[in-house]
Amino acid sequence: MIKKCYTLWVLLIGILLPLICNANQTLRIIEATGRAVIQDNSNLTDARRIALEDAIFLAAIHGGAQVNGFSSVDMDTTISDHFTVQPAGKILDFDIIEEKVSGDHYEVSIRAAVGRLTSGQCSVRSTMAITKFSPTFLFSKKVPAWLQELAREVDFTLTEVISRSEKFSLTNASNVKLEINKLSKIDDNYDYKALTTGRVRVQNGDFAYQPKITISITNSKKNIENELFVTFELLSRLYHGSTYLLATEAKYSTIIKLRSTTPWRSLDILTKKTNDQISKSILSGIHGHIENLREQVNCIPLSAKLKFSDGKLTVDLGQIHGVTTNNLAVSSGTNTPYTIMYVTKTTANSSTLEPLNKSIEVSSLLGKTIEFMEPIR
Repeated sequence: MIKKCYTLWVLLIGILLPLICNANQTLRIIEATGRAVIQDNSNLTDARRIALEDAIFLAAIHGGAQVNGFSSVDMDTTISDHFTVQPAGKILDFDIIEEKVSGDHYEVSIRAAVGRLTSGQCSVRSTMAITKFSPTFLFSKKVPAWLQELAREVDFTLTEVISRSEKFSLTNASNVKLEINKLSKIDDNYDYKALTTGRVRVQNGDFAYQPKITISITNSKKNIENELFVTFELLSRLYHGSTYLLATEAKYSTIIKLRSTTPWRSLDILTKKTNDQISKSILSGIHGHIENLREQVNCIPLSAKLKFSDGKLTVDLGQIHGVTTNNLAVSSGTNTPYTIMYVTKTTANSSTLEPLNKSIEVSSLLGKTIEFMEPIR
């Protein structure tokens, strides 16, 4: 009996282990065929429904499985093992690719998107296109001229760090003010400035970047000691291209002691930091700040609204945004939880898509927002 149970467990593990391992994968495209016995030739509806349910179950099992087991003892003290197998993956969308009658069975073959969609997925971007606009400076009244000049050096360093990064593609418009209200509302076809000198715009899928640098001086008195501090803050804001809605922001701040005044002048001289030391201390945090910003951008979903072009569904995102013909895209569904689409063609700035479910009327998808996912496996 023990040997039989051991053999059964080994057999089950050998069959189900690949399925259980696949349960950790986010999304898979699975093809499966379901079958059902035809009970009544005059009415194939029931057989078709059962075959479709069988195909959906098999696709879900291929996407991963959960195995639960228990043992029971009957009146003859015989131990029996029982197992239940439940799909770990969920059917997000599917398409019927073939139906046929084979002998006394009805067969339905489907192509299904199986897995789990999580909000924490990072985008498929290989590089992030950023247009850097002029910074905003904010100084308190006591800020000396050399610190104001340091703020401009910080802005220059930001431009240099971003331009050298392989993850960013920088368009430097540091001499142009970011006017979100005008960019989001004005039609360039009827705008005097756009028609004469041109207006800097950011395309969908790219980002507008505006840094804000704030420097203030504060005093603190402790008994006989009077201390002077400089507070530096860099706020980097990224806005979505086309809509100019806030995408993400990152903050870098530091407080540095400038000097202290005590009855002991020699001690004050020794503890006073030089302008060069303060500058190096502030500038040393720029690289880490940009890396923090890059990590945040990388996990902003790559999304766009579907539109028609030559009778096909397209979006204004393409190869420069990391989209390839192997990419999947997802939007809210009608008869299924989601509508899964795949990319059939890409150019530098656009992609053509088709729904996984061919029965969907493509006009019903017009204007829907999609998010790109990982390539098809």
